Amino acid sequence: PNRAAMAGFEPKLVSGNPVTKVYPQYKNPGDLVCGTWECEPGSWQHNNKVDEYVMLLEGEMALIADGKEEVFKAGDSFVIPAGWQGIWDVRVAMKKYYVKHAPA
Repeated sequence: PNRAAMAGFEPKLVSGNPVTKVYPQYKNPGDLVCGTWECEPGSWQHNNKVDEYVMLLEGEMALIADGKEEVFKAGDSFVIPAGWQGIWDVRVAMKKYYVKHAPA
């Protein structure tokens, strides 16, 4: 695995020690990347730069923004649009499959 800054940037930590591992599986020369990503519990301020499809394989997490909290558990899938800002909160060590695409 590769150790990498979350989402390609150093986020502002809110709580915990969210150690991550990333396993890239595909990247084209343009704007598409996919793979698996693991993270230990913790939370941080997140500013999503690209559209991201997530399939949560293990664990539990929440996205918190504008006074709303969305909780996701293993088996859930969702999209985080480019420009989304909020708190990414890993509650139970998680593993996700992701596909990221830069907006047009």
